[in-house]
Amino acid sequence: MKDLCRDLCKHIVPALSSTLHKGQAGRIGIIGGCEEYTGAPYFAGISALRLGADLVHVMCTPSAAIPIKSYCPDLMVMPILCKDKAPQFNNWVKRLHCVVIGPGLGRDVE
Repeated sequence: MKDLCRDLCKHIVPALSSTLHKGQAGRIGIIGGCEEYTGAPYFAGISALRLGADLVHVMCTPSAAIPIKSYCPDLMVMPILCKDKAPQFNNWVKRLHCVVIGPGLGRDVE
């Protein structure tokens, strides 16, 4: 079972090469994080980095941005989960390879 899992992962994860540029081995977006829940998007993002993603963007509410950024400077924290930044949000999502939706979003309607 262990060998099967390893072989499957080898086919999914791109091989690292000196010819790759930043972001070509994975651009991940984490959509989550609010004032009360800042740990969940951090753990999702740091897990993606540890598994080999090049760039991890955490898109959160403005009140969650500073705490998340203070946990880890390797995460690109973008406080764009608010109504007035919807066009900026749409532009960023188009650039990503994968999106994780929900860690730490909370239940607030905003």
